[in-house]
Amino acid sequence: MRQLEDALDLLAGQDPPIDTTEMIDSIEQHLSQGGVPVVAWNGSRTMQIQEKPRQITQRRLSKSVWVFAAALAAAVMAIGIPLWLLGRSSVQDVASTSAEVFDFSQDSMCDWFTAEEMNQIVVAAQQLVGTTMDFGYEWECQPESGRWTASTSEVWLGPLSVAQAMSWAAQPHTTAPDDFVGHERLDESVTYGNLHGSTMWMMEGMNTDLRIEGHENEVLWFWVVADPRDSTHPVDTYYAPLGFALADAMLRDMNWVDEAPPESGSDQTS
Repeated sequence: MRQLEDALDLLAGQDPPIDTTEMIDSIEQHLSQGGVPVVAWNGSRTMQIQEKPRQITQRRLSKSVWVFAAALAAAVMAIGIPLWLLGRSSVQDVASTSAEVFDFSQDSMCDWFTAEEMNQIVVAAQQLVGTTMDFGYEWECQPESGRWTASTSEVWLGPLSVAQAMSWAAQPHTTAPDDFVGHERLDESVTYGNLHGSTMWMMEGMNTDLRIEGHENEVLWFWVVADPRDSTHPVDTYYAPLGFALADAMLRDMNWVDEAPPESGSDQTS
């Protein structure tokens, strides 16, 4: 075996190189005759083949083989271990650990949403319910409150306790769960109560309280104003559907609601 390795080293340094077809034919011929050929150039540049008695020896793996084996083992571990761990968890478990849930005590609406996302939410909601309010769409977020404001609109979603402390929710509020009902624009896990019309400067809209399954200890207050103030649109059939569509989209983005949005025309009102 040592002679074969020496011959291969010699072949690697040959100039010009040996014709590979000629060398392979010679090796196959002598192997078929029971010998192990040693192929190299002699001093006169003639290829010599010297036969040695075949010896049964244990082959030593070259360094490159060991490197390849190590790399293959590492690849198997890199792929196999995550798959094994995934197999031990359900898809729902994996999804739940990867979805961060908005926390009003730690997170800010100004960081969670962007102006472009607010634009997309409003445009999609208006298309869904068929309204054409002028929201201005030049959104800015007020860091101290988390309210999103534009030139002709405002949207706010937050704890009812905060809204009352800021004197935004001035109307009386009944927060008993039995006083809340569902709506076709809200996920079935969300109910609303205390629906009122809202006015601010020259804008009007709606506000309401929301309860969400899984967050029973926190009643939210949502409000939106956008339309020029003329008091000709009924709250429950004009502002409320748009407001609920906006609130529903925001709750989904906050991962407070994780189901598919209700289809257009479905009825969840109870």
